[in-house]
Amino acid sequence: MKGYFVDNEGNVINKDSKILFESFTLTKDGEIPKLFPFLKFNIDEIRGDFEMDPLGNPMLQRTKEGHLVDNKGNRVN
Repeated sequence: MKGYFVDNEGNVINKDSKILFESFTLTKDGEIPKLFPFLKFNIDEIRGDFEMDPLGNPMLQRTKEGHLVDNKGNRVN
């Protein structure tokens, strides 16, 4: 899926910038670990604000520096 909030190190963070998944725990394609359905957290706390394309992929924008961002300008993966 991707489109999660990330910090400068690529860690998945929530809206309060708290690290929920360190970058080394993400899959090769940037997904959070498969164990996340068993954890107690709200997926909306780590997912950016974006539209989905017809295939269900997030439509993300890039900054001048090449970072992916959501509709609100938050950095995402």
